[in-house]
Amino acid sequence: LLAGLSDDERGYWLERCRNRLADGRPGCVMLTGDFWPETAGAEAIVLLRDGAEHISTEGLAMVDGLLQRRAVSTLTGLYPQLSGTVIADLLDAAPAPAPVPLNGLRLGGEMLFLAP
Repeated sequence: LLAGLSDDERGYWLERCRNRLADGRPGCVMLTGDFWPETAGAEAIVLLRDGAEHISTEGLAMVDGLLQRRAVSTLTGLYPQLSGTVIADLLDAAPAPAPVPLNGLRLGGEMLFLAP
């Protein structure tokens, strides 16, 4: 996944990772998992520390050898207050991907669903 990023973006991410947490650990975390079970290829959610209390998120998927961006969202559409403690918690013990309680309508090979 990282190889699919531009040099500029990798540099930006590196700056965020060097924005260290209070305990000296990196200010970033990449969580890989099978977030889209019906899609083959690597997928990840990335959290980057932009400042003392601001965390940005990135969604990535490798599809047919090409890097795709994926939106990172919550079921309610509301983001919790993300801070460096979230990254620290994820570095300590990353949770496994879990099913999302969501249904949709399968139409012509696509899914229609209510988005938050």
